[in-house]
Amino acid sequence: MARRRSVPAALACAAALLAAGSVSRASAQDLGNSQPCDGIPSCELQQQSAVPYKGDQTQGWAYYCTGDHPYYWGSAYAGNSGRWVQTNTCFTTTENGLAETGDPGKLDVTVTNWCPKAESYTISLACSPQPPPAWQENCTANAQYVTHDPGCPTVPNTSKQLSRTIGGVPIFFFLWVEQCSANLFWNCSADQGLVQCSSCTGKSD
Repeated sequence: MARRRSVPAALACAAALLAAGSVSRASAQDLGNSQPCDGIPSCELQQQSAVPYKGDQTQGWAYYCTGDHPYYWGSAYAGNSGRWVQTNTCFTTTENGLAETGDPGKLDVTVTNWCPKAESYTISLACSPQPPPAWQENCTANAQYVTHDPGCPTVPNTSKQLSRTIGGVPIFFFLWVEQCSANLFWNCSADQGLVQCSSCTGKSD
């Protein structure tokens, strides 16, 4: 499932400059992860519907894992990025991790067609039947997020330290859940100095 979203004016301006030749075109195309399912339990690749692009066009899209594999293990709740794959080298895809908070099934991206002619864009998401480690399954997302620690008490047994490898170097990040009231929780992550938390309503396990 996919939903189109508006692209910030700065990104649209940059795309226009590139189209006009004021800036060099991208020399390397980001095709996602060559092994997007690595480390994701019972993973399946869910191919999304093709989207037509005009030459030198930028669009923002939100894609969602669905069915019996409704969870996308992205940066907000699993410390992962690039858990998708595309095939058309005319496109660059930039994942927007902060925009994914509040929904553990969402991949949010900004996509640019750098070719001067119309092209079709297709992306496949790595999806799992199991929720990512920092998401409380019995919470209902209410799509609020902050880039700081809310400062509420940590729910017992929710703190986790995980790691991922970038360029052969292990990078550690931290996940935890805070409870601010009887029915308000924050799912938080700290990755290389960036703290992001998304709220949900529900009850603690």
